Amino acid sequence: MPAEKMEPFKFRVRPSMLDQAQRIADARGDNLSEILRDSLKDYIRENTHLLKDGEVGDGG
Repeated sequence: MPAEKMEPFKFRVRPSMLDQAQRIADARGDNLSEILRDSLKDYIRENTHLLKDGEVGDGG
């Protein structure tokens, strides 16, 4: 999804929480963007059954 389409979504994550997550990822040698993306994909995959038919997007 292009960034301009993401603007309507309001993410309620404190900057301090993201900063802490980034520092942990750096210490582990992880990529925080990939962790967030993969977590969302897993969440969607595990819960898609809750949506009505035709409500599911392309899944990224």
